[in-house]
Amino acid sequence: MKKIIFLTTLLISLSCNKDYLDVVPDNVTTIADAFQNRNYTMNYLYTCYSYLPEVSNPDQNPALVAGEEIYYDDQSVRVKYPGNVNPQKISRGLQNSTSPYSNYWDGGSGGKSLWEAIRICNTFLENVDRPTDLDESERNRWISEVTFLKAYYHYYLFQLYGPIPIMDTNLPLNANSEEVRVYREPVDEVVDYIVSKIDESLEYLPNNITSAINEMGRITKPIALALKAKTLTLAASPLFNGNPDVAHLQDGRGISLFPSGEDPTKWTRAQVALKEAIDAAHEYSNARLFDYRENSLLDSESLSDSVLLVLNIRQAICERWNSEIIWGSTESTRQIQINSAAKLTSSERINGSFAQFHSPTMRIAEQFYSRNGVPIGEDREWVENNWYANRFTSRLNNPEDNHQPYLKVNDYSPILHFNRESRFYGTLGFHNGLWIRSEEEPYVLNGLVSGNAGPYQNEDFSATGYYSKKLVSIYTKPEAPYGIITEDYSFPRIRLADLYLLYAEVLNEVGAPEGEIFEYVDKVRERAGLEGVVDSWSMYSVNPSKYTSQQGRREIIHQERLIELALEGQRYWDLRRWKKLSDQMNNPIWKWNIYDETVTGYFDRVALEFRVFQAKDYFWPIKLSSIDVNNNLIQNPGW
Repeated sequence: MKKIIFLTTLLISLSCNKDYLDVVPDNVTTIADAFQNRNYTMNYLYTCYSYLPEVSNPDQNPALVAGEEIYYDDQSVRVKYPGNVNPQKISRGLQNSTSPYSNYWDGGSGGKSLWEAIRICNTFLENVDRPTDLDESERNRWISEVTFLKAYYHYYLFQLYGPIPIMDTNLPLNANSEEVRVYREPVDEVVDYIVSKIDESLEYLPNNITSAINEMGRITKPIALALKAKTLTLAASPLFNGNPDVAHLQDGRGISLFPSGEDPTKWTRAQVALKEAIDAAHEYSNARLFDYRENSLLDSESLSDSVLLVLNIRQAICERWNSEIIWGSTESTRQIQINSAAKLTSSERINGSFAQFHSPTMRIAEQFYSRNGVPIGEDREWVENNWYANRFTSRLNNPEDNHQPYLKVNDYSPILHFNRESRFYGTLGFHNGLWIRSEEEPYVLNGLVSGNAGPYQNEDFSATGYYSKKLVSIYTKPEAPYGIITEDYSFPRIRLADLYLLYAEVLNEVGAPEGEIFEYVDKVRERAGLEGVVDSWSMYSVNPSKYTSQQGRREIIHQERLIELALEGQRYWDLRRWKKLSDQMNNPIWKWNIYDETVTGYFDRVALEFRVFQAKDYFWPIKLSSIDVNNNLIQNPGW
């Protein structure tokens, strides 16, 4: 009890001042006490980890709902994260500089103060030599972990705000007012600093985790190399590499904070880092793309090939610490599963077992490929039969059609739900779609008002008519009479498919041979049961030569990322670094007509709301009061 009281007091003293400039230790005596032995120091290590944003929490991870991928409805009665969840306010054009949402600069409105996190990391590094009972090898490992975490927190701030101050050490107790008023540093210096810290951390990081019970989630070399690769790819992308919209930004010293022009060598630097990260993941972690047949506890022999393909994408996320996870979160995924899972039986509807309001938008449904592995707007079969033009029109399922592994036959469904690739059926739930749960027979999802998953009495419903099946483990199910059994999983921060597709993107930008570029895209496509890019476009696309140009390949690789990583909180960051958010966001959010009680009326497309995005939203505002405290900070353009 004495230890708990001491640590509680320590954390209060560390967090009492939310101003990021408060990097001077609040209580030197208390800090010294915090490092008096190994156990106290280990608790401080875990405090450094505690500032990691919760990636499965839609109020802490802006990438889940700040874009146009997921919608939370204001009318749901029992909502853990209500329709006005902070990042969704950003998607509605309500971000501001007076009291910013998802404020990771100062903390608040869904954000954690990452400057405070950096201060705590610095304090750890300054004092970790104090405990005399700490083994040197363990000390070195902890130093490497915290050095990485400090780099990651700088990276996260850089991703949101662009140029940031570099806080490599805490300021001394006698720091004067001028020393405290730090400047934002230029993009290239920030990137070099983050990369240098990651490189520094590599020396004593373990190659892999040997004790899953005690150490899962802690930093390894493959994690560090993966973040280094993602940092350099971000720096090479259009948002930072020659972005004309911010090239003019200078601070009070007359220093330009963004590069004045595009530098193609940044892609080459990212290429080298990505290859190193992939090789390390293969060598140290034995990482490989998840295959349901090799990993699942269920009897895969009794399942058809088409169902196995569908389960590949779902369980690549939900199979805990599977072979594809390079960096997974240790936070509980219970709530996001409850928010995402559909009610599949009458008892679940009555008891309110699942919330089902983590609702994918119709745009996500449209982005998936046809069964032929090309966009539905390019698929020759779709175009020639006019399916694409009429994709929201309902039709009777043909029992002879063997391409619908996840659709109920002999009932109405829109053309949009027919002849799609396996990832479509593994990612999204929808009315008349099948939903596998444990070893039970597949359920048919009924999204009508009269159905188990429908908007009955406005309680716990999908506002769009789509459900986030991909985020719900097949082992998650209700427990009589009112409980829920959730199978927690390691929500991925980085997984192998992410690195494969980033590498393909970078190879295309540096002008690598076509075969080398598509090698990594095709690995991901093969897991989804699709033919390679060249064969698919040559045989099935109305634009068969698309893959032969750099721009065509770029579009293909971008869409492949949006499909493969859908609902995982990657889409927002990708569209942002590609500078495509303004194109995607300033359009209506569409849904099915979920209140119509007839199935044909239900499948009428209606507008839900209009999302708003302006150029200034690419870089988030620094809170005005922080700029008042430190007038050396320059506000981001437009705020």
